[in-house]
Amino acid sequence: MRHPYSTNSEERKMVPLYLGALSILLSWALTVFFGAIQWTPPLYVDVASVMLLYGLVYELFDRVAWKWKWLRRLGVVSSPALEGTWRGSVWSDYDGENTTFDELSVEVIIKQDWTHIEIRLRGPSSHSRSLSASMVVTEDDCILIYEYLNEPNHDAVDTMQMHRGTARLELIGGDELQGDYYSGRGRRNTGGMKLRRTRS
Repeated sequence: MRHPYSTNSEERKMVPLYLGALSILLSWALTVFFGAIQWTPPLYVDVASVMLLYGLVYELFDRVAWKWKWLRRLGVVSSPALEGTWRGSVWSDYDGENTTFDELSVEVIIKQDWTHIEIRLRGPSSHSRSLSASMVVTEDDCILIYEYLNEPNHDAVDTMQMHRGTARLELIGGDELQGDYYSGRGRRNTGGMKLRRTRS
């Protein structure tokens, strides 16, 4: 299930203002249009309502328009679109006892809109889903930080237990994520992760 994510980008403050102004203009344009065609909507359908139009415009922006490249070129949106299928590897030093790291192939599926995100990882012995997330966005890079809940697959070794952890990944070149993670109480392991987007 998608959950809200936070960001340091100023767009979360400014975009609602832009959408509000657009809704007012649309309401005025519809009122003029209805007057020109001499049609009055029924009282129970206030299609020119600013609040109704704002809700529709906001939903359109949240799901689709925030990905438009021309809005990014104008600087309206800076949060990166990470949605897609990512494949790569993770490596771990479980319990800190290994002198070498075990590397495993994984698939990560990210579902995202402007305000919500879901990050799911599937590996050979376990799977995880994000519980919360945030993005630190600057002119040069983006850091994705998220907390996850990991559950072992039915055929995993007995020593693997359900646990929570945190991952910190840097977006590189738009289609690569790499960074590290650590798991919480019970697992006591840290590791790295490197992913490349294979499908948007």
